[in-house]
Amino acid sequence: MSAALRTETVAVITRSPHTIAAACREVGVSRSSYYRWRGKAEGRPPRKRRAANALRETERAAILREALAQPHLSARQLAFWCCDHTGFSVSESSVRRLLKAYGLILPRAPEQAPAAAEWRHKTTRINELWQSDATRFFIPDWGHYWLVSVLDDYSRKLLAWELVQDIRTPSLAGVIQAALEATGLDQAPPVLGRERSDRPALLTDNGSGYISGVMEEYLHTIGLKHLRARPHHPQTNGKIERMHRTLKEDVTLIVHTSPDLLREAVARFVAYYNTERYHEALKNVTPEDVWCGRREEILARRKKLQIRTLVARRAAYRQQAKGPVPEDQGGLMSQVSEEPGTSESVA
Repeated sequence: MSAALRTETVAVITRSPHTIAAACREVGVSRSSYYRWRGKAEGRPPRKRRAANALRETERAAILREALAQPHLSARQLAFWCCDHTGFSVSESSVRRLLKAYGLILPRAPEQAPAAAEWRHKTTRINELWQSDATRFFIPDWGHYWLVSVLDDYSRKLLAWELVQDIRTPSLAGVIQAALEATGLDQAPPVLGRERSDRPALLTDNGSGYISGVMEEYLHTIGLKHLRARPHHPQTNGKIERMHRTLKEDVTLIVHTSPDLLREAVARFVAYYNTERYHEALKNVTPEDVWCGRREEILARRKKLQIRTLVARRAAYRQQAKGPVPEDQGGLMSQVSEEPGTSESVA
């Protein structure tokens, strides 16, 4: 519709002896369009509508404060950190929009393409499948060192790691043995050399240290089934490959001048990765939460907090728009526990 026709339509509806609603129906335009066109004709700025679920000012301030205090957190991690520590629920998209508006979010590097589809054969419990791999670091005046790791596939918890000078079978087997000891599975199976369903399978690539006869004999002795990834297909071992990339992005920000300094940096990252970093594939809990069986409790608590936050935001919206809010008549707020940490369910 042209500007002239909109102006004429506004004039016809305004001069009509009928009500605005009836005149709009007769002309065939909505009331919102009429008021928008009329306001524009009179030179009034368009009214900005505020959503009932919009972030409150205290929530915006808390998000910005934590974004500045913890710049290493992504928008996703910051959203769930706020859910667990600040007493209100917020979505990743809301945090991302807020950080972007204030210039606090970095664009994705062009070489980092989104991950491929999920692996079809998913594990269902801890210690069902382990992944092991090695990644290389260069230390000035010391040469190349290798980080060998063992990761639990279900919980993504890093069970054991070691910084070694080579990736021969003895070095790899030492880390696998450390993982067995850390999980309490270091006892030999009742029938020596026989694989059991209650012992994890080990998934590795086809590195010479993993496919040697000595490694085969060692895994046979401790009763672990050895699964080998398809050649030239790192996605099969993708979970530990991705963990190594995340680790190197953090650790290599500083040039470490000795193996001991690098080992200390890796130890700090492993502690953070296992117990503090929210993992998107785990529904944004930490690997330690999944390993200890706390995930469902945390997700239930977050769901209750989300409902309680939504009720509070709508109440604030009604308070601002229409004055005092009537007392809750046994509605949604009364169905939600007052304490964030309680385990009561929503009715």
